[in-house]
Amino acid sequence: MPPENVAALKALEANQILPVIATGRNYYELADIMAATGVRSAIAANGGDIFLDGDHIFQSVIGEPQLTRFLNTSAAQDIQVAMYNSEASALTGHNQLTTDNYA
Repeated sequence: MPPENVAALKALEANQILPVIATGRNYYELADIMAATGVRSAIAANGGDIFLDGDHIFQSVIGEPQLTRFLNTSAAQDIQVAMYNSEASALTGHNQLTTDNYA
């Protein structure tokens, strides 16, 4: 992270403006940038998780019936699924595509 960017973030805070990282990435993937910038608030996972000053204040959860139906349909078509939350990711299986993308 360039020092001038970190300085700009600090200037925002000094002016009572809360810097927030907004990204499609998951919260656990933000540790390095948060450490480098001191920013502790994030809208992660394309809005699926919201953290305010390090506290997890919102999570959009897929309902169990919908998830079960989705996983059963995917399995019936031999489609591997990647699932993410604010702490980790998991795959339902392995094939060449998952190996290419997650190895």
